[in-house]
Amino acid sequence: MFIKTTYFYAIPESFSKGKVFLDDNETHHLVNVLRAKEGDEFLVTNGAGELFRCRLSKWYKKGAVAEIVEKKENIPSPTIDICLGMGLIKSKLMELALDWAIQLGISRFVPIITDYTQKEFLQKGKKYSRFEKIAISAIKQSLRTHLP
Repeated sequence: MFIKTTYFYAIPESFSKGKVFLDDNETHHLVNVLRAKEGDEFLVTNGAGELFRCRLSKWYKKGAVAEIVEKKENIPSPTIDICLGMGLIKSKLMELALDWAIQLGISRFVPIITDYTQKEFLQKGKKYSRFEKIAISAIKQSLRTHLP
């Protein structure tokens, strides 16, 4: 079976020697949610414009190994670069805005610190990992291959 309704994401370092290693979140979605079996094929992006057709080889509780069947052509980044500069607002609204903007095709997000910036954002790096997860989710949902 070929799963074509979604992309899966793997960091560039997880690709080696014709194989890709998926983390526990991607494995959970692939195996438990979409009910993929060994031998099923799916698409994986590395966030840098590359798309791979992969076949599930083995899966474990904490990850999966897939064999790269085919490397699709490098998908060029959009011809128009859209940079979104946005003041940091309340957490839930910020997450929604970031998600929608990435799905619509922004290529860069620049947080702007203003007089009214929420204090939770001023602690260095506190929200970075959360924003990264939202960005990865948005590119997978919108079938994009470039991570802003």
